[in-house]
Amino acid sequence: MKLDEQIQSQKRELEPFFGITDGRWDNLMLRLQKELKPQQDYYDEVVWTFLLSLAFVSDGAAGVNALYQALTGTAEKIETSNAIRLEALPIPPRIMEGNTNIDLALGAISERSGTPGGIDYDIQKGKSIVFCEMKWYSDISTKVTHDQTRNQLSRIIENAMTFQTNGKFPEKVTVTLVTPQLFVGQAIKSRLYQYKFEEYKNSPKSLIDEWRASHHLMKPRNSEDPRSSFPDWTYPEEEELRDRLMHGFEIKHISFEELFEKAPDTPLTASIRAFVAEHNHATNRFGQLAPA
Repeated sequence: MKLDEQIQSQKRELEPFFGITDGRWDNLMLRLQKELKPQQDYYDEVVWTFLLSLAFVSDGAAGVNALYQALTGTAEKIETSNAIRLEALPIPPRIMEGNTNIDLALGAISERSGTPGGIDYDIQKGKSIVFCEMKWYSDISTKVTHDQTRNQLSRIIENAMTFQTNGKFPEKVTVTLVTPQLFVGQAIKSRLYQYKFEEYKNSPKSLIDEWRASHHLMKPRNSEDPRSSFPDWTYPEEEELRDRLMHGFEIKHISFEELFEKAPDTPLTASIRAFVAEHNHATNRFGQLAPA
């Protein structure tokens, strides 16, 4: 059975762990089907993120919790129904800035009504979240219409740190950058995110300086704004943000290779690992995942 057929045959068991629409599922399957032939170096990070999620979800609720632990380093039980949010859209913290697309989100999260893919913090589901940015060969974007000094990683962190419901914030926030091992912890750096990751890891307070610099270009969203469509949403005070960045925030950088290795051993995971090895055979970075 081909990989896409195997996934579809298990859709009834797999899909309840994803907080995505049937249309989004079908779109991801079509994207996968177009690339089923073996390739030397496949780099569609959207498909890799979907397959990685499926590998963990193939072990049910235990697999969802294993993925959360792998992404955060925390052995914490989370609500697993509709848990995995792909291309999720939190409320943007800046006026004149559109939604930030979070490649993968997990934790105390619920669907935000009225917005396909929209998410809200759900305090009933816990006190922690993880937002993930998944990159294969692409770098973080610096294309922001109203502030050319803004970068994608800083923007994702700001979305995570202002994620809220009725003025309540998660106590633990993790932002995890997932890339090939080639770019993790290397002395020779070729990507902007490698530099910014080190900067934010070593000095989280530097983020406050970046966000403050944008205030005159893109004002923080506030419930008192006359045109606000989110009346219960307010941008936190600077001191509160600073305190939360120093206590309860963590930024991590891990590899796709490590995550695929940590995925639970199931028949579907075995097929996905074979796909991973076949589609990057020229690089041999996934050689250890190749079937015997």
